[in-house]
Amino acid sequence: MSHVTLNTTIESTFATAWGSTTTVAFDNVPFTPPTSASWVKITVREGDSEKITLGSSPQRRRTVGTVFIDVFTVVGQGSKPVRALADSVKTVFRDLRVSGIQFFEGDVMVQGERYYTNSGTGVPATSQWYQATVALPFKYDVVV
Repeated sequence: MSHVTLNTTIESTFATAWGSTTTVAFDNVPFTPPTSASWVKITVREGDSEKITLGSSPQRRRTVGTVFIDVFTVVGQGSKPVRALADSVKTVFRDLRVSGIQFFEGDVMVQGERYYTNSGTGVPATSQWYQATVALPFKYDVVV
């Protein structure tokens, strides 16, 4: 599976399932966060790839990776809103298999208050957010 296909499949699957829950920011796409509403950012990271079969042909190669969904909520509301959205993100990917990609149970790390840097400009935003990151491991196999 190509990097483009993997990224497109995961981003579109999430965007469709997430719907209008919040605004979604994508890698390398200009984005200005809303001023007073929650939002999320999706990042797909491929990890190691290795041959998992014996012999010379055909070979099955397994690639693992992680989808990171950063969840941002308005500061001053406690951690409940960010945790509720993080749970919703985990539900989207729970036991999901799509186009040969298998997802596993995600982990949530609440990071607390953070400043967001506007993508494309590198200029720090003036607004502060309460942030959690959901890490969702995945794997896929390719026969070559």
